[in-house]
Amino acid sequence: MKHIFHTLMTLTGHGPKALPAYASRVERLEKTPISEQAVRAITHQGFLLTYFLEDRDGDIDPQLVLFVADPEGEPVEDAQVIFTVIDPQGTNLLAEATPRNGGYALRLNGRSSSTLRIETVVVKSRQMLLDDFHFAVKPLVRAV
Repeated sequence: MKHIFHTLMTLTGHGPKALPAYASRVERLEKTPISEQAVRAITHQGFLLTYFLEDRDGDIDPQLVLFVADPEGEPVEDAQVIFTVIDPQGTNLLAEATPRNGGYALRLNGRSSSTLRIETVVVKSRQMLLDDFHFAVKPLVRAV
């Protein structure tokens, strides 16, 4: 898992400097039976937005988890994050993300095997970051 973070940080130009900011999160997650899939990493106004699809043992539906790092590579843990999830039928789910493990989580209730459009709004200290993308939710392979 540390390799995934290092690769994403390097590919997005944040280099290994941002990796220590997520070290405690990685250590907590390594103790929990979990499957995780990188969905998207994008830099917007110097901020790194990294999305994962996460499935914990015992959970029925996966969660979309967003991690935000500021231009210095430090995690942004006190933002307000709003997701709009649009399924293939055009049904909208508008919800505020729940802070969790240094990121922001949204349970994808009943949307575990379709292509979704995700619109994200991150608000932090009078600054607004917007993102919009599509991704196909596929069943995650559990690590043994």
